[in-house]
Amino acid sequence: MKPPFALAPGRTVEELLEAAAAFARRRPSFAIDRLELLVISGFIALVPQAKTPALDALAADCVRDFDRFRAPADAGELARRRAAGLTPRQDELLVEWGYPYVMEEFRFHLTLTGRLAEPLRGTILGALQPLTAPLCAAPVVVRDIVIFRQPDRTAAFSVLARYPLAGG
Repeated sequence: MKPPFALAPGRTVEELLEAAAAFARRRPSFAIDRLELLVISGFIALVPQAKTPALDALAADCVRDFDRFRAPADAGELARRRAAGLTPRQDELLVEWGYPYVMEEFRFHLTLTGRLAEPLRGTILGALQPLTAPLCAAPVVVRDIVIFRQPDRTAAFSVLARYPLAGG
């Protein structure tokens, strides 16, 4: 929900975790009606079949509430993001929030693969369909928020903490 960020100078992981716990206590759990398996720019991902206002609101609140912990993007990061060809609004979001795909530009997705070329993409998509069918057949309840840590840009993310949403 909140794009990856480096901690701002003077902020600690402990402060972030305290804020995340308090944030979760104030947010209700909710359901995403159904997910579907799609190809997005060559990646295979699970996405909501329909707009989920509670999900969009949670994402926007995460961006706003946790931005005080984010170190400003440096010139290199801004240039790298801009090289992708942003719209004027996406550039505004990048400057304000450190990422161009937040607020109204946010599209929730659970990426399952890296970028795949055909015919491999079709093969993987076919293999994933029966595995993901149970996730696509019923509502998915969003019960927790999770804070992940990534030691460096090349490392995998790991779970640092999980906090149940109110009612979760």
